[in-house]
Amino acid sequence: MPRAAPARPRARRRRGRPLRLPRNAVYDAIHAAGGPTYVARELGVSSATMARWRRENRVHTAADVLRLVALVGTSPTRQLQMARMLAGLVDGPARNGPRPPRGK
Repeated sequence: MPRAAPARPRARRRRGRPLRLPRNAVYDAIHAAGGPTYVARELGVSSATMARWRRENRVHTAADVLRLVALVGTSPTRQLQMARMLAGLVDGPARNGPRPPRGK
């Protein structure tokens, strides 16, 4: 008598819903500027560099941050906010600022 193969768990179906991947500021900026191919050509960076930026959710050099923000072409206030996000800076209270006094 042949033995039956062990049952494999079935993959869950999404039923028409698209797969939701996490997005971040670097991803949004690259696509708002015209896509990865356009950004790589204009900034003179490789696709591997852009993949690293996206993985780390920040752009390492200030010059690249400013050039990427300029490619998006929004209002100056929005460009400043976007540059802070791309550089990994957080709006709000400084993380390394003075600590509040401990309870007495």
